Amino acid sequence: ASGALWGLARITSTDWSIGNLRTEFEYSEMNNGQGVDVYIIDTGIYEGHDDFGGRVTWGYVTKGLRNEGRVDLNGHGTMVASLAAGRVYGVAKKANIIAVKCMDRSGTGSVGDMIEAVEWVHKQINTKKERKHVVNMSFGMGGPNLILEEAIQAAINDGVTFVIAAGNSAEDTCETAPAKVSAAITVAASNSNDELAYFTNAGPCINIVAPGENVIGADIHSPNSTQVHSGTSFAAPYVAGVIGVYLSSLPDT
Repeated sequence: ASGALWGLARITSTDWSIGNLRTEFEYSEMNNGQGVDVYIIDTGIYEGHDDFGGRVTWGYVTKGLRNEGRVDLNGHGTMVASLAAGRVYGVAKKANIIAVKCMDRSGTGSVGDMIEAVEWVHKQINTKKERKHVVNMSFGMGGPNLILEEAIQAAINDGVTFVIAAGNSAEDTCETAPAKVSAAITVAASNSNDELAYFTNAGPCINIVAPGENVIGADIHSPNSTQVHSGTSFAAPYVAGVIGVYLSSLPDT
C-alpha cells in the first residue's frame, strides 16, 4: 500500500537510503494475521475504534483494576493494539486482538497485577494449544523483578511467545524487568533516520530494533481519533504484528 506511515513502511523496506520519504508498506491480503490471537497486556483497549473493525475481544482485567472495568482510560493499550493489528496503523491487519488489562488510567500497575495478567495469558494459551498467538508487553520497571521474570519464563517454557519493550531510560536493558528475560523477544526503538532513538534502552539483551519515535496510532477519544507518541512501547507491537503475519502464513496444525 502506498501512502503508509513511516513505521509501517520501514518494516518491509530493505533499502532505507531515502529515509523517511519512503511511504510503501507491502503486505498480503491472504496472510495478514488471520487465525492469530494477539494478546495486548496493557491498559486495556478501546474496542470501538474504527482501526479495529470489531476484532477486539476483552480477555481479562486483573483483580486490582476491576473498579475501572473493561475500558481503556489511558490510551496506551489502544495505541499499542493498533500498531500490532490495526486496520490502518497496524501490521497484522486481520488478527484477533485480545485485551488483557493490568494497568490503570495513569498507565501504572502493580507487579502483582502484571504477574496476574501473565499467568492468565499463560493459562489461556495452554487451553488453546492449537491457536496461533503472540503476546505483547509494552511496559517495564527500573530494575529486575525475579517473580515477574519467572512468570514470563514459565509461560515461554510452555510455548508462549512474548514480545517485550526494552524501556526508555537509555540504559542497559539487561538491568530492567521484564525486558531482560532472555527467551522473550526484546525490542529497542529506532527513528526515521534509521538510528537508535535517543531514549531507548540498549545492550546485549536487545533482540531486534523497530520504529518507535513519532509513531501514530489509535486513540481513545473517538472512533477515528489518533495520537502520536515515542517509546519502545510502540516499537514492540510492530514486532508482535510481524510475528502475527508470519504465523498466519503457516499451515494450521
